[in-house]
Amino acid sequence: MSMTRTLSRALGAAALALALATPGPAGAADDRAQVPARDAPSYRQVGPVAAAPPTIAPTRWIKSSVVRRDGRLWLRGDVEDYTGRQVAVQRQRCGTCRWRLHDVVRTGRKGWFRSAIRAPRRGSTFWRAKVEPSNGYTRSYSAIWETYY
Repeated sequence: MSMTRTLSRALGAAALALALATPGPAGAADDRAQVPARDAPSYRQVGPVAAAPPTIAPTRWIKSSVVRRDGRLWLRGDVEDYTGRQVAVQRQRCGTCRWRLHDVVRTGRKGWFRSAIRAPRRGSTFWRAKVEPSNGYTRSYSAIWETYY
């Protein structure tokens, strides 16, 4: 008896999930609510983590993302085994321009970091995080993010 009750609950949950996932007038209204305003800055991931030249030392894993909070953009991330150390946030104006230092932040107890970034009114800016070599690891970079209006 408990097996049939468990199966019926699972099927009911699956049917509910399918009904909620089906697009319709209510789903379309929710999709419009997720679209940012025209005057809000946008962002996207441009490239994967930059490949380091082949060396004996491994690179650190840097997971990064851009988030919008309170009308501002933040580059935030998590660095593998890197507590209380410095992370350099770099920016680039174009694909062939050189990377420039934007901010230097310290990681938290679990290796997380965040830095306020911006989107230019015209064009776009590219962002990444860089960690210097230490403790047997080579210089490491995060994925590249582009901000624009």
